[in-house]
Amino acid sequence: MKTRNLKAFSIIELLIAMTVFLLIAIPVRSVVSLGYRNISYDNAYMKAVFYAEEGIEAARFIRAASWGNLDSGTYGIDLTNDGWDLVEDPQTENGYTRSLIISDVFRDGSGNISDTSGMADPNTKKVESKVSWSWLSLQNKEVSFVVYLTNGN
Repeated sequence: MKTRNLKAFSIIELLIAMTVFLLIAIPVRSVVSLGYRNISYDNAYMKAVFYAEEGIEAARFIRAASWGNLDSGTYGIDLTNDGWDLVEDPQTENGYTRSLIISDVFRDGSGNISDTSGMADPNTKKVESKVSWSWLSLQNKEVSFVVYLTNGN
């Protein structure tokens, strides 16, 4: 009959094995967690981009319906049976707040758009679609698109 030599793990071997496992497991968990966090942010950012682009398209629709509807100010937008309408207050949807900021455009002596002063251009409006949201309840994020709309195109 054969006898087998069975050796048990010592406490030191067990501690070394646990240490090696933790040295591998903790960084792997951190990398996976960071990956999920990045995916979560990318999804939130893409939703904000969608809402901002939708705001610009709504402004184009409103301009096409009537140039006179694009008065300077800060608005929200609302989809009705007839299409898009400007509403008095920016709206919040799914944690995202969207505002449409419409402002007059000024041109310098050369006809270039000027941020500071010049002659008011009654046929051009600056439209900014701004979307803000809170990410991870700690950071406020914002996406903003700007277009210039004219009374003829």
